[in-house]
Amino acid sequence: MNSLQTENSSDVNKRVSVSRFEWIQLISTICIPIVITIYTIVQNQSDQSIAESNRIKDIEIADASRSAELETAKENRFNEILIAEKSREKDRELSLDQQRQTILVEYHSFLTKILMEFGTTGNKEENVRLVIRITTITALSQWDATLFSSSYLDFADFSFATARTPICFDNDRETKIDFSSTSLVNSTFYRSIFIAADFSNANLTFANLRYLYCRDCTFVSTLLIHVDLSFLHMFSTFYKTYMCLFLSTTLNNVIAHSARLSSGNFTDSNWTNVRASDIVFKNNTLSYLTMKHCFLSNSKLYDTIFRNTTLYDVDMLNNSLQNVTFINNYMENINFRDIHCKFCYFTNTQLKKIIFTHASFIHSSFLHSHVNITQLIEETKVLINVTLPNGTIIF
Repeated sequence: MNSLQTENSSDVNKRVSVSRFEWIQLISTICIPIVITIYTIVQNQSDQSIAESNRIKDIEIADASRSAELETAKENRFNEILIAEKSREKDRELSLDQQRQTILVEYHSFLTKILMEFGTTGNKEENVRLVIRITTITALSQWDATLFSSSYLDFADFSFATARTPICFDNDRETKIDFSSTSLVNSTFYRSIFIAADFSNANLTFANLRYLYCRDCTFVSTLLIHVDLSFLHMFSTFYKTYMCLFLSTTLNNVIAHSARLSSGNFTDSNWTNVRASDIVFKNNTLSYLTMKHCFLSNSKLYDTIFRNTTLYDVDMLNNSLQNVTFINNYMENINFRDIHCKFCYFTNTQLKKIIFTHASFIHSSFLHSHVNITQLIEETKVLINVTLPNGTIIF
């Protein structure tokens, strides 16, 4: 009995052992392909990643190479343009040199003719001196239009000089007279005629500009101190496009009787002790201007704008104003006696110590301005269709 049990137990153990081996063999048979498959997938992904990385590097290298080639081509093109521009500049200089040589030869011939005809005493005759002066100035202006720039021409006499340079299509005026940054103290421009002349940053102290005719001229940051501008005629042919520029210009102790100023821009200018009468002021812009102790009587102002200006102690006796606008201004101690103002608009303007005696205001407005209404009504001679600061209209 015991032997039988032992034999049975041995058979069971053998079957269990065989069963385990079969399971291990089965699991091995299943796992090995799975592992191989996983390895293959991982390896393929790694190879693809490496290939993608190499492809990106190749693209970056190609882009860098292309950018370098484009930059090189751009630099070469720029160098070619510079070389061409230098060549054109050289040709231009050669052409100008030839023109100057021709002008110089003609001028020498003129002087030789004068010497042969009048001798060395010819300069004592007034008419001969005048001809020599005009010819000399004309020759100099033609010889080099920028000759006067940054020069010292104190006491120079440009009387009756003529420099006509009409504007054609743009603002490039290579042949204009250039007095920029030039010292012109005590100089004379009596009855001179200039077109598109540049007086920017020039010093015109004690200069004589009587009867000067100046069209489309520029006076930016110019010093006009103790200058005579009487009978000056200054205007622009292209209003609001090529205005006569007086930006940041200083006018101190200036005389300007019977002057004509049209289409000018006087922004940031400073007027002190300006004495003028019978002037005509038309189509001008005066922004951020300071005007003190000035006398402007019997004058006419048309289509002019005063914006953000300061006017103190200004005598405008018997002036005629039409379509004149005052915006955001400070005006104190102003003499409007006998003034005739038609279509004048005072907007957001302070008017203090104003003399309105016998003044006339027609179709005008003081809306949103500070003014003594009682004084305005009592002192003025005529108020027709005038809007008061409070909105009341006097018909």
